[in-house]
Order: sequence, then structure tokens, then C-alpha cells
Amino acid sequence: MSLCCLTQSTNDMLPHVLLATLVVSCASQTLDDRFCNETIKTPFKTSCRSCSMNKYIACPDGSTKLTSGQGEADCVITVQLMKKYVLKLTGCRHTCERTAVIASCCQGYWGPDCRACPGGADKACSGHGNCSDGVRGNGTCYSCDNDFTGYACEICANSSHYGPNCSAVCKCVHGFCNAGIQGDGTCTCETGYEGKYCDETITSCDAVDCHENARCTITSEGPVCVCKYGFEGNGSNCQPVDRCTEVPPICHAHATCAVTGPALFQCQCIHGYRGDGFMCVPIDPCQQASFGECPLDTTQCVYEGPGQRSCHCLDGYDNYIDGVGCTLIDVCLTNNTCHAHANCTTVAPKQIDCICEEGYIGDGQTCYGNIIQRLQELHASDPKLSGQFVYMLRLMKFAYRHALTAHGPFTLFVSTDRAFHSARISNKVFEIKNWGRQLLRQHIIAAQLTLSDLTNATEFYTLEGNSAELLYKNDELKYKLHGLRKKSVILKGDIIAANGIIHVIDGLMDKPPAVIGSHKETLATLIKTTGRYNKFEELLDTIDLGNLLDEPETMVVFAPQNRAWDAFAPGTLDYLMSQEVRFIPEFAAILRM
Repeated sequence: MSLCCLTQSTNDMLPHVLLATLVVSCASQTLDDRFCNETIKTPFKTSCRSCSMNKYIACPDGSTKLTSGQGEADCVITVQLMKKYVLKLTGCRHTCERTAVIASCCQGYWGPDCRACPGGADKACSGHGNCSDGVRGNGTCYSCDNDFTGYACEICANSSHYGPNCSAVCKCVHGFCNAGIQGDGTCTCETGYEGKYCDETITSCDAVDCHENARCTITSEGPVCVCKYGFEGNGSNCQPVDRCTEVPPICHAHATCAVTGPALFQCQCIHGYRGDGFMCVPIDPCQQASFGECPLDTTQCVYEGPGQRSCHCLDGYDNYIDGVGCTLIDVCLTNNTCHAHANCTTVAPKQIDCICEEGYIGDGQTCYGNIIQRLQELHASDPKLSGQFVYMLRLMKFAYRHALTAHGPFTLFVSTDRAFHSARISNKVFEIKNWGRQLLRQHIIAAQLTLSDLTNATEFYTLEGNSAELLYKNDELKYKLHGLRKKSVILKGDIIAANGIIHVIDGLMDKPPAVIGSHKETLATLIKTTGRYNKFEELLDTIDLGNLLDEPETMVVFAPQNRAWDAFAPGTLDYLMSQEVRFIPEFAAILRM
């Protein structure tokens, strides 16, 4: 872009008014010359998501991820399950860093386009004042030095001063001084005076009768009449000088000139320009504080010529209305990339926000339902696993439909139909709820654990209470339940659900339970019918705690098997069963623990 810088030269001397001829010089200015932008790095966090899913989340375009893996577990996500159930889970976020360029003008430039200040950026305000520069500046010269004035501080403030610093004072007593920045202080004497400062009286002019607009001066030929300053002629006939007809023009090319008296005039910038008439620059409405009355949030002001502009819709907006602006284009209507179970909202130009519906979690591009829904999706459409979960879905819905739909978080090891066939499992697991639940609990962990979490753990415990571990051998990751010889290969892991995570295995964990539970029987009944806890039962009866296990309240009992008592010294069990112990309250308190 070419920027024009205005300079001036003075012409002739005038009382009280400085005449200036402006010379426009254009110099090529590059963007680097004009803009001194600042770079700011701002950290921010991504939205809170499921930790197992967050490791796949990237930072927005134009930013850099500072965290790795799952990010930081420093937030809580809320999942609405089955309308009335709300699940709160620990969530994760990534820390990202965005690099922003803040527009800033170099010194001597002003406005959004960073145009040069009057007088040029290198010598703003002619070097005799301060320019309102910067992006928010208006390009005007203010606080001109004491001896200067004018649009670009290019005029001597005092009409009787002259010289480049406007510091020299004219000494003409009866004459007109060649004043101004380009002036040299020489005097043009009035009638009847001569000398360097027009302070010497000419007596020989007393008998000379000159025109009313002429004056007498002494030459080698004697007294003669010459026209006064501001008039022209032969001394006998003097007419006013019209400075507005001079070539080159006394005023700027984009200014009008009005005669105000002999050799006197007034310069005024024409419409669309601003300045003092000697210096006129185009008015750029887009550079003004109002930005050409174009709403900044939806439009861009485009300079069309002096005093003219047009408002163009920003990218992503259309339908401009004067004084109102443009309308955000609803991308959701034309290019909705959200998941089928997500709501789409256009939040910025060409930018949408996808929010998963209630009961689903995800980034909106992908939304996951609860564990049962996710397994149904795998069964219906997974490229490698479709059609392989008939039995597992049946078991989950029969044994724990509500828990796996409305509660969590859980980690579920899901067995394929082939695993059920290989295990030759009894149909009772689909008919007797306690049987089905005990089998399924061997595949459930009461936490949301990825394969990485499970691999790093020495062991973990299922909902049934079995200890288990993941083993890596022969390039395969296997799930092993302690006490069970077989191991199951992980076929697919880290399948995210709204209330947990799924890992698909090729085997069925069917370790027989120590006690077959029943939702109808009390703990006391289960202990009696099992037959392996008789000594523990007798001990409770001895100290009158036998009825405790018949109470309806929920409790956990650590019941030692009969063979555990054999480790005591001879006679110890007999003593504990004696009536003497019955009256020792501390012993009953120990058992309650």
C-alpha cells in the first residue's frame, strides 16, 4: 500500500497569515513498517469430558496441547440417566495454549489500518507536536509545541515569528515581515520609511503624491511610487492581488481558496477531506472511532474513497441491514456434523457447538449411551463384533438392567456368544436372578477403568469380590480371575459408555460362588444352609448375636469357614463357646467389628 506524506513550503510574506504551498510526496510503506503487532499466549482448558474419552480429544485449531494422555482429572461431569437419575463422574480436561496476535500500530501510525500521521510517520506532526497514534488513535496532532500551530503543527503560532523553529522575532517597525517557517525576517517598508527594519523616515517623499494603494520609496532615480503589499500595478494604478489564482495553487489540491482581502485568502478542505486547507488528507470513515457506523461484531468497514465507505458482512454472516449489521449464518441448517444424539447450535461464524442429549456423553461429534445401549450398538453395527452379544445382552437386561442403565460408573468385561457356548453355561442364569447376577458380577468392576488403568494395577476386584488382574503375554492382553485357571483374551477395549466403559473378552468368567446368594433369604439362613460356617454360627448364638443376621438392614459379614478355627490352639474354641465368654462385652464388640 502507498501512503502519501504531506510537506509544505512557504511563499512570500503576509501580515498575520502564513501562506503555504503543499507538496505531496508518496513513499511506499510495507505492512511491516506500519504494524508492530504483539503476540500473546493464553492458556485455557477444554470442556470437561469422560476421562477415558478425553485422551482422544485434541485442542481447537490454532492452539497447542500442553497436557497429555487423559489430561487433568479436575472437573465433574453430570450425566442424566433415565430422566430421574443423575450420575456424577470425575471428568478430565486438557490444558491448551492459544497464540493470539494483537493488532498494534508502530509509532507514527494510527487507526485500524495504521495510516501515517500528518507530516509522515518519520516526522509526525512535522516534528513539532504529538500525534494521536496507535490502533485507537484518530490521527490528529495535539499539543503542538508552543511556537507552532496548524493541522500538522506546520505553521508558526505567532505571525511575527519566523525561521525553522519559529523562534526568531520580526523587527519591522513600519513594514511587513517575511515571517513563517520558511521566512527570513526581511522587511517591506510602508510609505515614508526605509532601512533594514523600516525605522528610518524618508523626507524626500513628502512632495510625492502616490495612489492610495501605493507607497513612496527612494531609488537611484529619486522618489517613485510602488504598489503596497497586497496590490499590483505601476504605482499610479494599483489593484488587489488575487492569491487564489496563483500557479501552483496556494491551497492544497483538495481544498477551496476564498479571497478575504488584498493578497489575503482562506483555504478550506473540500468534502471528504480534513485538514487546515494547506494540508488535506482523505477522510477514511473506517479509521474513525465509529468504524464508519459498521457494527464491528458482524461487519467489516471497507474504504471506498474520501468520506465514503461500505459495510461488508464478515465471513459467516449475511443479510446486511444498514445500522443493524449482518445475521449469523445458521450452519446447523446447512452442514450439521453433530452426532444423531446431539443438539446442534451455531455459536460463531462457521462454528457449531454439539451437545449430547440427556443420557449420552461425548464431544457432540460422537455421543455414547449407557452400557446396555453401547453394547446394543456394537451388536448391531460393529464391523468385527456385530451379532455376537445375544447372550450377554440377555443376561445384562435380566440381572442388572436398572443398575447398568441408571447407575455407575462401571467397568464391564463383556463375553461373546461363542464364550457362552464354550462354557456350556446353565440356562438358570437367565431364569434365576441370583444365579445371573452372581455370574455377571464376576465381569463388573465398580469403577471406570481403562485397559491402561487395569494394566498398571497389580490386581483389582470384581463386584462379586473376586480378585483379578490383566496379563500381557504373547502379544495378547488377557483377563484372569484369581482361582480360575482359564484366561480370556481382550478382543476390544476402552469402549466408552455414558456410565462406564466396556472391554470385550473371548471367555466367560464362571467361577462358582462360595455361597449362592438370594434376595429372599437372610444372612443367617444362607450361613446355616451352606454348612461351611457352623462354628461361626454357634459362636454368634453363644453371645446372643445370632438374631443379628436375621435383621433386614444391609450389612457385610466376614464369615470364617469351619477349617479356619482349626488354626487356634487346642481348647481355644471350647473357651470361646463357653458361657463364661457370654458375659464378656468386649468379645461381642470385637465380633461386631
